[in-house]
Amino acid sequence: MTADQLRHRLLASAYPSPVPTLDLVAAVTQAPAGPPPAAAPPSHLAMPPAAPGSPAPRQAAPIAAGALGAAVLTGAAAVVIPRGRRQGRRPR
Repeated sequence: MTADQLRHRLLASAYPSPVPTLDLVAAVTQAPAGPPPAAAPPSHLAMPPAAPGSPAPRQAAPIAAGALGAAVLTGAAAVVIPRGRRQGRRPR
C-alpha cells in the first residue's frame, strides 16, 4: 500500500467533522471503496530437498523420543501422585 493509498483510506474512514477524527480500527477493518484489487495468481512453494548427509533426520528421532518420554512420565505422575496421596503417603 502506497502512502497516498494509506492517506486516502484513513481519511475515508475518519469521522466527519471540521477536523476529521481518525478511526484507525475502521481504517484497518473496513473494505476499501471501489473495485476490489485483482487477486495475485497462486504461487507454488516447494521446499528444497535435504542435502545429502544432513543431520536433521538423525537429530529428529532422539528429540521426538525425548518428548514422548517426557509426556509418558508426566502422565504417569498425574496418575500415581494423587493415588499415593489418597493412601496417605508423603515424601520423606
